[in-house]
Amino acid sequence: MPNDRSISILSETPIEQIWSYLSLWESETAARRLIDEKSALQQIAVDENRFAEKARGVAYCLRNARECLRLREEAWIPRIVSKYYGTMWLLSAVMISDPASPYTLQELEGITKKGHGLSNVVDENAAFPASEFVYVRDAGFFPAFLKSKGWSKKQLAEARPTNQRIEDVATLTPEDWARLISLDDLFRRIPELAAYYTEVTGRRSMTAHVFHCARNMMEQAERNGAEMKKGNFQPSPNPGYTWIGIAGSKGMSEVEVKALGLPLTEWELGSEDAETYWRGKFEHDPASFWHQALPLHQSAMAPTSWIAPVSGSSMDYLATNFMLLYGLSILTRYRPRTWREVVEGQFDTFRPLVSLYLQVVDRVLPEIALEQVSGRRVSAVQPGSLFAPA
Repeated sequence: MPNDRSISILSETPIEQIWSYLSLWESETAARRLIDEKSALQQIAVDENRFAEKARGVAYCLRNARECLRLREEAWIPRIVSKYYGTMWLLSAVMISDPASPYTLQELEGITKKGHGLSNVVDENAAFPASEFVYVRDAGFFPAFLKSKGWSKKQLAEARPTNQRIEDVATLTPEDWARLISLDDLFRRIPELAAYYTEVTGRRSMTAHVFHCARNMMEQAERNGAEMKKGNFQPSPNPGYTWIGIAGSKGMSEVEVKALGLPLTEWELGSEDAETYWRGKFEHDPASFWHQALPLHQSAMAPTSWIAPVSGSSMDYLATNFMLLYGLSILTRYRPRTWREVVEGQFDTFRPLVSLYLQVVDRVLPEIALEQVSGRRVSAVQPGSLFAPA
């Protein structure tokens, strides 16, 4: 496949074709070809031995990911645990497939010997899911993945509690408390769950459907008119900012809007097409589009969305899901009393939320992994849809 083309999937069931592409690189030969293509694009010199090891690692990780994530299991506990491990293998494939990274199966084994890089603690005075916390460890798989995604040593240090062996949350300093992430915090940061989360909890998601405001066109027209009055008939250049709106935000307070952590200024309530919503000004490089300058998320199950930062930093979407699946896998295996309440007791309103979330894992994570492993944009549409070819 040419390197300059996206992966285009036209199917009634896109996820099947997504897995077909991922399964292609279960072949060491195909995986090696992929790594060579990516290294050429990144202008990285070929390292025969290391690239051969990488190809072997990519093939192994993707096979394990498929076997875990495509497991036809209906029982709750093995289903959740297998999705956690399947996601871990996807993240591993992402790390190893980068020709610039040092990772092969040997290096991967070295970091996983130090653990998965996450731990958990419970607040017995809170109700599920706010009672179940996960936090970043100082070593192991997860911090290594965050580092591979560009996190600095400072960001990692600020994200993990100084107390790495927490037994009682009551003993924590305010700083360490702020570095614990509850399952509730994580559910609120899955855009695909936003509306359903609100139905279940009555609280707002910490995600926002964002869009390009009509005010931008109005201001551009005014600037063009001013230039024309000067005798300049060229369009006015990009002013270096874009007005961005939050869909469905009319009922939000300014405090709630700012809590989302969007890097916008001059917040105001605006109206377009009889709809009132919050909008703000986003300053960015005039040479780039606003959606290129913001870390946004979009999937087959969610519109273009902003996700509130975790521990002060924007987190890769696969990483956020890895944390949530880790927390759920711990809950199902080691917290039977609480998990029973979720399945058939006082917290059973969350059972369908967990069920919907597992559908997100099945449909969304493999497509994101395909983009990151292949280094290409993936376009997956259904026949007859607005974006399908005529």
